[in-house]
Amino acid sequence: CIQCPKGNYCPEGSVWPQPCPENYFCNVSTAEPYYCPNGTWSNFTELEDPSNCTEALKAEYSQFGQMQGSCSAGHLCIMGVNTSTPLSFADERFGEPAIQYGGLCPSGHY
Repeated sequence: CIQCPKGNYCPEGSVWPQPCPENYFCNVSTAEPYYCPNGTWSNFTELEDPSNCTEALKAEYSQFGQMQGSCSAGHLCIMGVNTSTPLSFADERFGEPAIQYGGLCPSGHY
């Protein structure tokens, strides 16, 4: 048997590697594709690593590797948000502190 290459997945009994679909990434020897991490997405296929996923766009949020929609009224969404109602300006992603990404609109703003 040959090791399944990056960017592809190979369920048990595979005859050929399957390209990793949009919104997922596939490391080497992947049996099933992994969602892009929350706060990221992709419309490309055959991603090899979570770092290949794209951060959610400003004023929008993403979950399960897909763009979900706009940030809710009263909230500020910077890139990489995984909820429509971010409540703080700090988060931890991948075990390390993430950049400031959003929160409630400050006083005097909407």
